[in-house]
Amino acid sequence: MQLRRLEVSNFRCIVNAAIDPAPGLNVICGENGAGKTSLLESVYMLGFGRSFRTRIPQEAIRHGAEASQVQARVTEDAGGAVVVAVRRDRDGTAIRYGGKWLESAAELAIRLPVLLVTADTHAEIQSLPRARRRWLDLTLFHVKPNYLALWKRYMRSLKHRNFLLRNDAAASLLQSWELELASLADQLHQARARCADELLALVKQMLHTVVDGAPDLQYFPGWDISQSYVATLARNRGSDKAAGSTRQGPHRADIVFFVNGQPIAQWLSRGQSKLWGAILLLAQAMFVGRCSVGRPIILVDDLASDLDLRGREILLAKLRECGCQVFLTTVAPATLPLEGELVTSMFHVKHGEIQEAAQVP
Repeated sequence: MQLRRLEVSNFRCIVNAAIDPAPGLNVICGENGAGKTSLLESVYMLGFGRSFRTRIPQEAIRHGAEASQVQARVTEDAGGAVVVAVRRDRDGTAIRYGGKWLESAAELAIRLPVLLVTADTHAEIQSLPRARRRWLDLTLFHVKPNYLALWKRYMRSLKHRNFLLRNDAAASLLQSWELELASLADQLHQARARCADELLALVKQMLHTVVDGAPDLQYFPGWDISQSYVATLARNRGSDKAAGSTRQGPHRADIVFFVNGQPIAQWLSRGQSKLWGAILLLAQAMFVGRCSVGRPIILVDDLASDLDLRGREILLAKLRECGCQVFLTTVAPATLPLEGELVTSMFHVKHGEIQEAAQVP
């Protein structure tokens, strides 16, 4: 997937802007607070129908405006072209894709995959199991039809069992929900395990350029799969009632990263940690591109400023390998080793206004 024309109006500090991005690397430069991240945020809106900077959608509407809109002409990997538009006003969000109104942002995300890499990506993945689960689940969301519906059904069933646990429901009632929950858990685990094997093999290949040593990654399903999940639920029913929640299952799955048998965090410097987090998402982009109808659009927000020269070279090399359209923000474009880039556009942002700058050598 590639954006060939991007138009933004009344989005944060951007009043009206229109750019024609390159199919490869697009560098967005400008001082802090100029609107670089707002431009990335507008592209993110095209993929998710929401912001990555706030939980309050109205905050992205420019002060004094009635609504914001982001629109783009998108060329699909299969060769077709569509117009995508996301309009946000005080009452809600309206999404059009190829002339059709979409009922949910999930429909948009399936059609237009977007991946975001920030300076905090590594910290979330290192410290939060839910961030690691989300990394795997978002991959499956893009490559496996109906995975999102399966995940939602599992979470609804889990919520029902937890409600019954907290209200001391009869064992017979709990058992009926546990049978449904176990069936969904097995399907989730099978999908995740197949995806994890391929995805983690790709990550291991890419990590060799970042760390000295033998990287390894292990997927843990969230319960001891030598026993059926329905037996696990029945065995833990009493302790789960005491806790008021289901303590084992796919909602507790995790992916653990090692180097030479030790947790990866013990081996990485700050810069290496940031690069490692970026590589996880770039591996995700490559995997999605191989297994689905469209390669993701990749957004990189000011990550290169925290990397040394070698780290920046590795990052740009991995971005090239992905074969995706990339939007990368920076305060100082001269610090990026861009000499090898064949197709690169640069855009300068100042006070919310965007202009195409001279092409990077």
